Amino acid sequence: MTSSINTLTADQLQVLSVMKADQDFFCAKYGDKYRDSDEQLAGRILFVGYTCVESMVRSDLIGVISDTSKDVQGCRLRLDFGKMSTLELNDEADYWVAAARREFEAHEAAEFKAQLLRDAEVVVLPATEAEMIQDRLEGVK
Repeated sequence: MTSSINTLTADQLQVLSVMKADQDFFCAKYGDKYRDSDEQLAGRILFVGYTCVESMVRSDLIGVISDTSKDVQGCRLRLDFGKMSTLELNDEADYWVAAARREFEAHEAAEFKAQLLRDAEVVVLPATEAEMIQDRLEGVK
């Protein structure tokens, strides 16, 4: 059986090198249990159809655009990605990541405000109960 690595083109070997560098960075943070062998990475390159580093970058950018646009607007953005340059894809990905970040921050701010209101109610309740007890005691006199 032929090794997947032996069937890679020179450009695909560059993709393998980039994937290994990404993996080294990830594994340094999360541990080697997530490390794939070179053979597994080569198989992924062939399966996905990466022909060069740019095709891998374009694929990643399209994935970011698709996922973040769905997070922001509830459905995946439909664009003719094939007609877009890598720079245009990068700009589009930046736009959707920023939109997702703004939405997340707005959600976090709303949650923080709601928690403050809940905390304020907890503080007000004992005072209200104390007032009720005081009123009852005054009525006994």
